[in-house]
Amino acid sequence: MWSAPTTTAALLTHVVRGAEEAGYNGLMVALTRNADASAQLNELSEEWTSVHDVTGQLIAVLSPDPEVRTAKIRYPIVYECAAMHDLRLVPPEDHDFGFNRCFVGSVHGDQLRGRAEAVPPRPPQEHRNAWTEAASRCASYFGITEAQIPAVLLLSFAERTAVLIRLRPRSADSLYDLCKQVAADLGWTKRAAELSARQRALRQRQHHLHRVVDRPELSRAKWRSRSADRLGSRMTDELRAQYDGLDRHLSSIAEVNPALVQQWRARLAELRSHGTVEETYRQLFAIRRHVIAPQDRQKWRRLAAKVGKVIAATDRVILGRYTQFWNLDDADPITAELRRQEAEMGRQGAEMDRTATEARQELRQIDDELNSVAAELGDIKPKHDSEPGLAAATEAAARHMLGQIDTDTVDGSAGLAGYTVRVVRPMAEAPVEHIDNSLSGTVFGPMVQAGHIAGGVHIHQHGLWARMRRWFS
Repeated sequence: MWSAPTTTAALLTHVVRGAEEAGYNGLMVALTRNADASAQLNELSEEWTSVHDVTGQLIAVLSPDPEVRTAKIRYPIVYECAAMHDLRLVPPEDHDFGFNRCFVGSVHGDQLRGRAEAVPPRPPQEHRNAWTEAASRCASYFGITEAQIPAVLLLSFAERTAVLIRLRPRSADSLYDLCKQVAADLGWTKRAAELSARQRALRQRQHHLHRVVDRPELSRAKWRSRSADRLGSRMTDELRAQYDGLDRHLSSIAEVNPALVQQWRARLAELRSHGTVEETYRQLFAIRRHVIAPQDRQKWRRLAAKVGKVIAATDRVILGRYTQFWNLDDADPITAELRRQEAEMGRQGAEMDRTATEARQELRQIDDELNSVAAELGDIKPKHDSEPGLAAATEAAARHMLGQIDTDTVDGSAGLAGYTVRVVRPMAEAPVEHIDNSLSGTVFGPMVQAGHIAGGVHIHQHGLWARMRRWFS
């Protein structure tokens, strides 16, 4: 199951993107409330692990996160603001570190895009409430009308096709059976999705281990080989953007000390043109020392934080993506850092060597497994390609669940813009057959059928009392 926050419709853009980037073939959204789909919500919450296992990497079944729905007020606000504006931020240096960390994490982490959960993280009733409470928001985001609820929506990412399965209110239709039928029809597709997910996980681990093996410590030899280089010769787009940003920041605060700011801007421009790496570091250190005092931070409008970001970016590009712990209290931060690194290597050199050796062994195992995964993916590709798409398999499973169905095809709108939407609904009950109530056989005397009568109807009995009334009249 794919647990994600749905406290505003705007978050769903990132939830859908997160499921797609996590390698799922599709996303299933239950547009249901407990009042008209209690059987389906009970099944999803009580048989959570079964649904999670049968869908695997094939379908992410969205579960609105109850913890976000009931969290403290400021944290959902952080998530939602970040989501609606698609922000990418670096936390500023102020006292509310928790808030900043949450803000940045909301765009970069699992809190926003969702995470796979094999077992329900909260009690079943909380999950049922979360599904119910999110139904209107999810429907609104995907452009589904109230008249079409209860329903199940499945997005097939590769095909850019969505299938909207309308459910009978208060029916016992099983979503687990629906998912199981889809998985049975797409067995090789599901296996390919699982192998691809494994491949991504192995490559992430491989990247981490390469960084362990290629230790980025700052040795004197590394510093000597790079400190005399011209900064301009090592400039990347990322680094250029940081230095441009610093120049704009200095320009915006020139009124604080016009002469000093102009001196800094001119010196940095000169260093970017033909200065060395070491000269640039020393100039950045000098600026940061001047403005880092707490009483000056407000006056310089966070210039210290901006310079720190430029130093960190320079570390990554020049010294191998490793932020150094420059001690600006020391008269010569570079020499101090070299001494610190050498002492660290002396204390932990043997341990670091052992860790690197273990990392190399694991890398060999990962290489072998990656080769095995790639070979299996190649073997099953013809079988995978021969299977129907996820949308077609879902429609077939809906037919199996609902019996006779009607279908329509429409263009998606709102959150389904760019998708073709197949609407599947149970076939309407056949109209009641016309019953022929005409009289047959021998009829004596005048007769009137009920269908011909207008106004009041009086029934007169023609039995014994009627005959006696005629005799004595």
